[in-house]
Amino acid sequence: ARGGIAVAAPTGKAAQRLVQSLRDEGERLRGVLPPAWAQHLDALPIANALTVHRLLGWSPSRNRYARGPEDPVAAGVVVVDEASMLDLHQLRALLAALRPGAILVLVGDADQLDPVGAGSVLMDLVAVLEARDAPALVRLRHSFRSVAPLVRLNEAVRIGDPAAFEAALAGSEGVAKAHAVEDAAALARRLRDWSQSLSADGPPPPLPEAPDAAAKAATQALNSLSGRQLLCALRDGPFGAEAANEVIERRLRQAWGVPADAAWYPGRVVMVTRNDYGARLFNGDVGLCLRDADARLRVWFAAAGGEGVRALPPAALPAHAPAFAITIHKAQGSEYGHVAVMLPPDPEHRILSRQLLYTGLSRAKRSVELWAPAASTLAALSRRMTRAGGLGPRLAARMDDAPAG
Repeated sequence: ARGGIAVAAPTGKAAQRLVQSLRDEGERLRGVLPPAWAQHLDALPIANALTVHRLLGWSPSRNRYARGPEDPVAAGVVVVDEASMLDLHQLRALLAALRPGAILVLVGDADQLDPVGAGSVLMDLVAVLEARDAPALVRLRHSFRSVAPLVRLNEAVRIGDPAAFEAALAGSEGVAKAHAVEDAAALARRLRDWSQSLSADGPPPPLPEAPDAAAKAATQALNSLSGRQLLCALRDGPFGAEAANEVIERRLRQAWGVPADAAWYPGRVVMVTRNDYGARLFNGDVGLCLRDADARLRVWFAAAGGEGVRALPPAALPAHAPAFAITIHKAQGSEYGHVAVMLPPDPEHRILSRQLLYTGLSRAKRSVELWAPAASTLAALSRRMTRAGGLGPRLAARMDDAPAG
């Protein structure tokens, strides 16, 4: 495409995962393509995935984007992954920043949670295009990410079919399990077992002295965090992420011999909760505390753009929170080998929805467990949340009024 291709994602974490996916696929293609074709891979934007904010040149001091009709994005094709996280304001800014004739490709799952901001952009677009059998809409019919039993389970949730969900759960051969966590005692047992699995291998060892070896070891340790993750529907309350983190951290300290008053220790996982442009850390970035060869504690993060890692003293971090357990909202744009999804035991809780359950369960690649009483699961399966927004009706009216052909 004239002007090249730009790739982006709504969050830093999603952009990092996009970089890794592009890099992995690029390496795979190098091994199967003829040399004349393989050399063209170097021209692809494999290492340059940005957040949408960075692509559009967001300036926090001026509270506006630098890119727009007068200074558009140079690329002829702009691809945005995890587009379900885009809100109306971001979509408007994206469209305004495209140069004439440029193509915008939105990639995402319309059945996930709506964005934090206004609207339900991807769901509205898909609904309108699908109703008109528009060629601009292409649906992925085969999952290349998750194992088959999880694909069946997620599809049952997506369509809201309790019978299909139970059948997929029963036929998963242990890949998917449900635990009736309906009171404090049941939750305590699950958190005990979860904490034991996290602490079993002991705390991470100190990093090597050589900088390259230290960076490599830190990268491997950060990558290992995607092995398992506890996802909670709620942040607050006894069945929320904050309470779960308190229990898990207390048990890890006990298992690893960490003093109870030590705020930081090797193996502590945190998530940034507020953007800090000076530190180049953004809401959703995940850090891991490790001890270096000089016995200093540092918190390691994947560098922006997916290139390497970097470390900061704990005192230099912006606002953050423990991340052994995170909310399902915070997990959007991420994937993990094994996932546990915890729902509130009250089936009347307003947060329960099909999109919430689908987003949580679909973060798992290999196995999943659901911590919820049957009534809460049924409530989530039966309730599809919808937002009142003007994008769908306006787009439908425009398409219906457009001349044929």
